[in-house]
Amino acid sequence: MDGRDYGFEKDVNYEIYYTKLRLQGAGAWDGAEEGLSTYAIKKINDTPISNVEGKNGLPPASPYAGNSVFPSLLTDDQNNVHIAWVDSGNLSANEEILYTRLNQTDPDRRRSHGA
Repeated sequence: MDGRDYGFEKDVNYEIYYTKLRLQGAGAWDGAEEGLSTYAIKKINDTPISNVEGKNGLPPASPYAGNSVFPSLLTDDQNNVHIAWVDSGNLSANEEILYTRLNQTDPDRRRSHGA
């Protein structure tokens, strides 16, 4: 979750992003000194999940109406990623809980199951 589409100031709108990483190497990814080095992490995919209104898509009277915040992420046994968040892009509803599912995000797992 960040505001890269609006700038990097503290008071910009936030959107939800999904970033897929590939860990190259072995070690615990827990911040410990002996853990996995950040040099062993390769970014595979970086995708906006929430609707990115952009500065021109926001009403002048409600400049923060496009916020997407409080993401929650779960995975299931089929390697699907489930993401829910609070979105304030719908002016008539003020805040909504939105949800999306990313189907089988691991291509190696899809091949091993004949998909």
